[in-house]
Amino acid sequence: MQPEKLSPYLKNLIDRTDSPALKRQFLPSEDEKILSPYDNEDPLEERRFSLTPFLVHRYPDRALWLTTPQCAAACRYCFRKHRLCGAGEPTEADVNEACACLKSRLGIEEILLSGGDPLTLSDERLTELLHRFSSVRPFRFRICTRIPTVAPQRITDALLRALRLYRVRFSVHINCTDELTEDAVAALREIRSAGFEILTQTVLLRGVNDSEKELSALFKRFSEMDLTPYYLFQGDLAAETAAYRVSIQTGRRLYRRVRQRLYREKIPRYAVDLPDGGGKVCIEANRIIGVRGRRVLFRSDSGRLFAYPIE
Repeated sequence: MQPEKLSPYLKNLIDRTDSPALKRQFLPSEDEKILSPYDNEDPLEERRFSLTPFLVHRYPDRALWLTTPQCAAACRYCFRKHRLCGAGEPTEADVNEACACLKSRLGIEEILLSGGDPLTLSDERLTELLHRFSSVRPFRFRICTRIPTVAPQRITDALLRALRLYRVRFSVHINCTDELTEDAVAALREIRSAGFEILTQTVLLRGVNDSEKELSALFKRFSEMDLTPYYLFQGDLAAETAAYRVSIQTGRRLYRRVRQRLYREKIPRYAVDLPDGGGKVCIEANRIIGVRGRRVLFRSDSGRLFAYPIE
């Protein structure tokens, strides 16, 4: 079980609000001891697609750089926690190796900065990294972060000014309305006011947002704040996360009910990262071929069939 880690802001918020949804996401639980035969310490098979220890290339037009193993707060359902546990920070040699790989992969147009959380880096380290990658060619960058809702004070004018030198957009992980405090909303508005697009990513989690009321309210808030609804993710088959996953059948029913309540433009795509390295597919986009026993069969972008278990 991974250690508890809370930012001072998040600890104060949980103490003050006693929010079940926040406690469920960030405080250790005996539920993490519940095992599933489908649990996998690398459910997206990222090691298989790694060009270097920190550079992952799964999709033709984009690559993922693992900036740091550090997060401001530890999500209990994290799909990458076993990979990051004990991992060191990328060195200058690692960055050089990644740049060499990127030079030879001309189809890559965007680099996703993830981790860990890239915004736990200093402004100087983050912009140095963007500069190094941009010296290869003018990539687009996507900063994948939890910071606006777990440490909103990190979003400063200095940070946003520095990022304006690059082609950056934000992919912000937000799971429930209790995260959208006055401080978090202010941080998100600062990002938008600085001219950056914010894509939303939400993980469907049991006991957090697995209700029509909560998901509808969350997606409406995204629209009101001019955030771009991007993905609602089916829970990955990560170790120690079985009790957090909503069954794919329940998720589909829930998503359809929410879609009936809200304009389609306000709703993120419901997607799953297929086991065995199958990649990401949208669940409601005619990708389901059928059901075989206790598994739902999906057709991936490559045309291959992959099975996701019915738990």
